[in-house]
Amino acid sequence: RSSESARLAKFVRTTSEPGAIGDRPRTRQAIEPAVSGLIAVLRVLLPLYWKMYAFGYSVLSKLPTNAMRMVFGAALCLFGGHFFASVAAIEAFRIFGWEQLRHHVGIVVAEAQSVADASRKDNDVDADENGVADVDEMTSRELLRHKTALAMSTVKDPQRL
Repeated sequence: RSSESARLAKFVRTTSEPGAIGDRPRTRQAIEPAVSGLIAVLRVLLPLYWKMYAFGYSVLSKLPTNAMRMVFGAALCLFGGHFFASVAAIEAFRIFGWEQLRHHVGIVVAEAQSVADASRKDNDVDADENGVADVDEMTSRELLRHKTALAMSTVKDPQRL
């Protein structure tokens, strides 16, 4: 079973198969390092941001309303001359959009987590029982179609998204 990063590197390398995005090897050679680098950076940063978000959300969800206002007040004191604009922006967001945003982000996070779990399980499937995971045998085009179909079938209620 190949690693996720090896599978992504193979996907980037094979995107210039004839008919995939055109037969332009020079373009692929120019783009491949940038795309591979971007994927490597995102693989490091996204889990870090996710952990920071999860930690912040867990702390804020445990605080009582008054303590949360104290945290916002302390943060606003650090803005100096922009204090009044910051107060107005934060209060407007809290009154008009925070509850909706929290609800909808929760829906998206739950669906994304279920898709990620299904994708992880799918990476281990060997339907033809030849000892190689099926996703490792697919071309980039087949892999993209397969993972897209998996994500679309995993989402429970697409109308909510």
